[in-house]
Amino acid sequence: MNCELCGFSDERFYRVEIEGAILVVCSKCANSGKILDEVLTQGKDQTKSLRSKTADFGYDIDPNYSSIIKSALDKEGIDPAGLASRMKESPSEVEKVVSGRIFPTEALARKIEKSLGIKLLIEDSAEFTSVESGEGLKFEDVVNIKKKES
Repeated sequence: MNCELCGFSDERFYRVEIEGAILVVCSKCANSGKILDEVLTQGKDQTKSLRSKTADFGYDIDPNYSSIIKSALDKEGIDPAGLASRMKESPSEVEKVVSGRIFPTEALARKIEKSLGIKLLIEDSAEFTSVESGEGLKFEDVVNIKKKES
């Protein structure tokens, strides 16, 4: 597992909130934000599931997701609560997504796509490479991090 901030591989990782973003970072970068909890990395399954929940950069949500879902709901003749029931999801979360108040997670977007026969996820065609190292672009390459002052 690598730090989502600096790319370093460490023995201990933490889930940290940095200016509203929740990232899995190494012990060195954990001081850059508010530590939420420690990430267990002993088992590959735990690490993989957390990683897939925190950052999958292969797809983007269509910016018009709300109107796409609303149109499909009208066509099907159901309301957000009916969609939530069909997908076995929380009605309040589905209502927030349909109204455009929150973005759906990738998992929820896939369920909505399957339930309504629509396309919400668009493939992210951008490929980033760091000029200096030739490695993939890291969060720190994009954002200037302000260190907390004690």
